[in-house]
Amino acid sequence: MKYRYWLAGLCAGLLISCAKESFTVGVEPEDGDRIYADGDEVIRGWIRIKLSEEGPEALRTGQFTRGEAATGDGDIDEVAAAFGATEVRRVFRDGGRFAERRRRYGLHLWYEVRTDGRMPVAEVVQVFAALPAVAYAGFVYRAELAD
Repeated sequence: MKYRYWLAGLCAGLLISCAKESFTVGVEPEDGDRIYADGDEVIRGWIRIKLSEEGPEALRTGQFTRGEAATGDGDIDEVAAAFGATEVRRVFRDGGRFAERRRRYGLHLWYEVRTDGRMPVAEVVQVFAALPAVAYAGFVYRAELAD
């Protein structure tokens, strides 16, 4: 019985550790948008956040055309507007018939936020990480295929 929990924890850890390669599908940086943080290539203007369990159940996703974020959480909206957020999107799909399983592992709590890129990504990450509704804030890494 205890091995099942150990195996489930191992699988969740592997999924999260591989995340920086699989989350960025479809996000192509323009020339000059690449920066380096601690030797890893990250995409300028994009950050990834994980909501805390005490935070909102979910955020409203979409693009913000009027310059005002409308995610449904006041603190996140205020910070997102300050950094010129133009889009919030889910990292993982709802899951269809596997939705309950994805919720059990907390995959419904992961979002990506696109800012206007005026501020350094590291600074944006620090401000988002300080919010009570955010359990984790980090970079969106550029995935490249190896030979």
